Amino acid sequence: MAEEKIISNGARKLEGEKEKFLKAFEKESEEIRKIVEDQYDLLFGKLCEKADADPAFNEQVMQDHKSWARCYKYVEDNAKKMAASGRMAMVQDNIVFGWVYEYYALDDKAEVEAEEKKKAEAAAKRKAADEARKKKEQAKAAKAAAKAAQLTLDLPVRNEGVNAVKQEQKPEQDLEDGPADAETRTETKPEPKPARAKSKDADTEGQLSLFDMFS
Repeated sequence: MAEEKIISNGARKLEGEKEKFLKAFEKESEEIRKIVEDQYDLLFGKLCEKADADPAFNEQVMQDHKSWARCYKYVEDNAKKMAASGRMAMVQDNIVFGWVYEYYALDDKAEVEAEEKKKAEAAAKRKAADEARKKKEQAKAAKAAAKAAQLTLDLPVRNEGVNAVKQEQKPEQDLEDGPADAETRTETKPEPKPARAKSKDADTEGQLSLFDMFS
């Protein structure tokens, strides 16, 4: 009877991280996905075997602050340093695995916790700033709505006041100016004075009498 292989918790964790990491290549072409999957099957296959066989490595993998994403960055940073130095254009597999084991053995818990704390504080500041901005916008909108409502309430009152003033002034204007229509306007003409009777003296005034002619 074949002995049943015991899969360590570290191996399970690595397998789960591999599947999560491969999802980033789902939109790539089938050819690229196949190349990446083959490389990761080889890499994680060896890591899982080591976790199953080496309890110390298994414990290192199982630490909460250890992750494949951080391991990948650690390997990538070392590869960039090597390329910048000009020592090697292609990194050999044994060097890559050496960096992987080096990462999991590294005591970086305090560094990771400080980094996570910094990220959490930055996220809290962004959240507080967003909430303050939203409250400010809501207060501004409420103030504008209240102002618009007040203007709507005040508008009829102002019109009624203007109409009342106009109605009070209209009779005075009618008395002063009278109707504008000439046909309905009644003009008061002065009554003609009676003709004054001419006196007898007035008729003969300016005429010469017969006596004056011969005098």
